Amino acid sequence: MRITDPTGGCWPTPFQELLLKAALLKTDAALHAWQEWYGQDGLERMDNGSYRLLPLAYRNLDRLGYQDPVLMKLKGVNRRAWCENHMVFRRVAPVLAEFHKAGISTMLLKGAALTLLHYRDFGLRPMQDLDVLVPEEQAMSVISLLESQGWSRNTLPAVPLGDFFLSYRHSADFTREPLERMDLHWHVLLQACYRGADRTFWEASVPVEFEGQPTRALCPTDQLVHACVHGVVWNPVPPLRWVADAFCILESSAIDWNRLLDVATQFRVVPALRDALGYLVKTVEAPVPQEVLEKLKSLPVTPAEQHEYQYYLKELDSPGVSQTVRALYPQYRRTVKGKGLVQRVAAVPLFLQHYWNLDRQGRTISRMWDYGVRRMRGLWSARSLQARML
Repeated sequence: MRITDPTGGCWPTPFQELLLKAALLKTDAALHAWQEWYGQDGLERMDNGSYRLLPLAYRNLDRLGYQDPVLMKLKGVNRRAWCENHMVFRRVAPVLAEFHKAGISTMLLKGAALTLLHYRDFGLRPMQDLDVLVPEEQAMSVISLLESQGWSRNTLPAVPLGDFFLSYRHSADFTREPLERMDLHWHVLLQACYRGADRTFWEASVPVEFEGQPTRALCPTDQLVHACVHGVVWNPVPPLRWVADAFCILESSAIDWNRLLDVATQFRVVPALRDALGYLVKTVEAPVPQEVLEKLKSLPVTPAEQHEYQYYLKELDSPGVSQTVRALYPQYRRTVKGKGLVQRVAAVPLFLQHYWNLDRQGRTISRMWDYGVRRMRGLWSARSLQARML
């Protein structure tokens, strides 16, 4: 099988939706979707996002009694995912043990939590790293502990750590050996990086055991919110897995729909959740009550909330100064939430330092100057060429 990555996006393409239906639908419609996808050279045209769905497609097609030699290839992908996921768990388990020895609370997010509580099968949800949430007030201690054990930060590595870093980001990626990867979170949602934002998630979390270590995970309702809100963003890897994750949560657990509506309102993620749940119902017949969809449509959404949602749906490739400012403003606004006017203005250089991954705040001035000079040269060259053509 050859993996070819097309340009990323936010929503699955019609071709990718065929594989989603083959992996998730419980009727013969899954078989028809698979045959159409496979008949259009699906394995040859496959992208990385689609490859991650093959274990689920194998289980579903096998359950429906599908008979074809290609099923053995899918079974091989399923077995490989089972082995690799076990290796990810075992490599990172000692790190969680060190956290607990240091009195640090932990919560599993994304792949590990979904595997243990919702997929309940190590071979169905491929993952390459472990996502772990710690309390925000312990994040700096955890980062120091990781670095003392040889882990390196890959997220904005030049930027010094501090309170602004914790408000600018919700997580950071760390590696040690080539196959040792951890995504450390101190906030569940990128849209909520302020003090105390995650209290509601911790209070409703559920216990889970990870390689003999007691830890926690999001409750099913919050898990569904996280899968949808985290999934509905532009991604260079075609966005398919969030659909399977959300569908699996809905299939395996009871959802407190009133809590879901409250969480969506509290964290200003109504547009993302509204569109994600609507997509799940329309595309893979997910069991979401119609009244919930109607309530999500009727909830008030501020222009700022809608603008921020649209910001995350697009690839960040704005050539002009004004376009760049409009694109980055939602992220800046989120970072300085709750601060006074003077603090917000003073935070602009810090924000740009983090955005450009600079080791010193003073370098933002020269970077802005270079950016402006390049922009003016580009405009001058374009006007000169236009004049010559006339």
